[in-house]
Amino acid sequence: MNEKWKTLLISVLTPSGIISGVSLTVLWGYFSRMDRLDVFFEVINVNSIFSIIFFAVILSLLLLIIIFFVTSILMAIIIPQDVKNLPDYDKIKRNTFLILIFSGLFPMAFIFLFYYALDVSQIVKNYSAWISMLSIGTITILLSFLTNRKRLENNISIKNRKVKWKSRIQFYLAIPLFIALLAHLQVFPLEIVFRNMSVSEEKVSFWPVAGLVFISYMVFFLTLFPGLVYHQMRTKDKLLKKISVFFIVSLLVLLMISTKITVIPVIFTHAVMKFSGISDFTAHSYIIKDSEYPEELFGNPLWQKKAVKVGQFYSVQAVSLFTTNQISLLCPRDILKIYRESWKFNPWNTDFDTYIRLEFQKKASFCVPLLASAVKRWDSPLQ
Repeated sequence: MNEKWKTLLISVLTPSGIISGVSLTVLWGYFSRMDRLDVFFEVINVNSIFSIIFFAVILSLLLLIIIFFVTSILMAIIIPQDVKNLPDYDKIKRNTFLILIFSGLFPMAFIFLFYYALDVSQIVKNYSAWISMLSIGTITILLSFLTNRKRLENNISIKNRKVKWKSRIQFYLAIPLFIALLAHLQVFPLEIVFRNMSVSEEKVSFWPVAGLVFISYMVFFLTLFPGLVYHQMRTKDKLLKKISVFFIVSLLVLLMISTKITVIPVIFTHAVMKFSGISDFTAHSYIIKDSEYPEELFGNPLWQKKAVKVGQFYSVQAVSLFTTNQISLLCPRDILKIYRESWKFNPWNTDFDTYIRLEFQKKASFCVPLLASAVKRWDSPLQ
């Protein structure tokens, strides 16, 4: 396996490849800082664009995995994969994982109680996160002590006093408190999910709230899988193999979640296009050659067309959703609103995705692909 990786790296990291990669990175950073990636794409070829997209894909995947699988990543780092001087560690670790899986229920249960079931004061709501953290920390400490005390004490009975207290602090206090923290870290992926969920404006009833709690816990449960798989691997396995398996399992779980939470692939695509600079989700003024594209083609008020030099140039207010050195896909600036709305999903309405996608496609029908040589971004004043 190592020889194959070496051969692949040698074939990729040629002098010309290194020079091209470094040059593209410097130019991209330079024009990105100026917010003028349109100039960057005028001078690079198609192969270079594909390289930029590839690196943007890798970066976007890594960010998604960090956000959605932060619990698994920290679980693999903090909870030991093996403790040689504890013969019963496998059983202790199994109990620890069960407590972790169980603890994921509590944060959403507290939210359900504080914001729906109980009529609590605003002061209590303001401190609900701390109340939840302290409560779950106390519960995990008690559960860890009750489930692991017998095995742990038997294993450390012959150890010296320092080792005994170190093990007790680790398994009765440190790891349980870390589990309480992990249970609350699900807020990061869930914030993305709930922010893009389409909900009714009517009074919230029991079943929608219960559905949100269920979705929250299932996301938490599924995102633990890579960490659990990591801990099931042999300690003598090489680090590269462990990271590869972790990455593959994360991708499979992310794909599974995406079948129901459809905003994930949308966010991934948006991140790739944004990081690469191929799409610019900001409205600008563009000057177009009248000889190439007569201004009558942009007569719709959506374009906010203005004459620059009669019979030669005119300007429009637009958004470039796709830019290369050959074409620019210009869209009316109000497409940004429906584009952002198209991220939303409704897990209880299978037709919602189709409806919102059709609405976006209607707006996108106004988009026009223009030759890059016939259009220039021009935000500076014309007078």
